[in-house]
Amino acid sequence: MDEFQVMDELQTIETHAADQTRRLGRALGQLLQAGDVVFLSGALGAGKTTLSQGVAAGAGIEGPVTSPTFTLIHEYEGRIPLVHMDLYRLLRTEQVLSEPVQFQQGQPEQVQSELDGTGADAQLNAAQLPEHEATALGLDDYFESGAALLIEWPGGLEDYVEDALYIRVDFPKGREADERVLTCRAKGPRSRLLLSEWVKQWRL
Repeated sequence: MDEFQVMDELQTIETHAADQTRRLGRALGQLLQAGDVVFLSGALGAGKTTLSQGVAAGAGIEGPVTSPTFTLIHEYEGRIPLVHMDLYRLLRTEQVLSEPVQFQQGQPEQVQSELDGTGADAQLNAAQLPEHEATALGLDDYFESGAALLIEWPGGLEDYVEDALYIRVDFPKGREADERVLTCRAKGPRSRLLLSEWVKQWRL
């Protein structure tokens, strides 16, 4: 059974398999309108891309959808225009230049620190995208384009948007490998409505 916890404008949703996470994303995509902004955060492998694939399908995007880790931006045309961004590479480059991570990928210390919210991915989720990088990407133009925006590893862009839906995907401690907890927060009237309608539709 799907579990929800509601506290004001903050909601948590649990999924128990990758396909369920994808279907949850699809339900969100079906509700997206042009101009909506969705920020996705969470550790590597948490399921952000799986959720994004569902969102794209719900927005009427046909064909494969992959995370634009290297290209940074993918643009799609479906029921509405959808721009999918992944700013991980920019944030990771900035982190390496300023404060290199000392442990290697896959070490037990990293796995536990990500669960505790103190690891490298947690640091990146809290990192700020440099202004010159945002300018080079033309982010202002995308925010004004009228397309729906789906942004993984937003890098502090939340501070510059008045209305957005924030979703953090986490591995729950001591649970099955495919289980996820999505913590969702709405900022602004449109996103509050979007979050409310999304949860209602998922409960049906």
